[in-house]
Amino acid sequence: MAVVHNPEGAYARELQAWNTPKRFGGHAPNGHEEFPRMLYRAQVRANGKAACMADPPSPYGWRDANEYDRACMEAEQFTRSCQLVVENADEQDRAASQGWRSSPHAALQAHTDAQIALGTAAAEEAYRVQRMTELARAEFDAADRDTHEHVADVPAPKKRPYHRKVVA
Repeated sequence: MAVVHNPEGAYARELQAWNTPKRFGGHAPNGHEEFPRMLYRAQVRANGKAACMADPPSPYGWRDANEYDRACMEAEQFTRSCQLVVENADEQDRAASQGWRSSPHAALQAHTDAQIALGTAAAEEAYRVQRMTELARAEFDAADRDTHEHVADVPAPKKRPYHRKVVA
């Protein structure tokens, strides 16, 4: 059954405004509008895999409703941390330089490319370690044992501050 509204009523005028383009005084877009636009960046999840969006947890099999709610909130927070809305081309250029991409697939590919580049740099550094002195090799091995990630550069050791003895 169809719903008929009085064409001279406030509700019908509001509906018509949303169907009229902005150039004619309405609220509808004039055509394709470039901005605002959502950008994506891949991040590593707790399970070690990179993702742009988290799947919501299945509602079945939870013993406690609070655990399910917490899992839903964690998935929502992760998804929001991987998304950014830009309002103009300048913001988009700035975000692109910080690693944000226009699609989730492009973001995952950029993350994969960065990991491959880091692995290549770590392999090259491991090759250079073969020609280092024993002390430098020991520093590299210690830095490599401290993390599960690729070690492409060993930070300089911290120097102890020099304290001059004051003779009274």
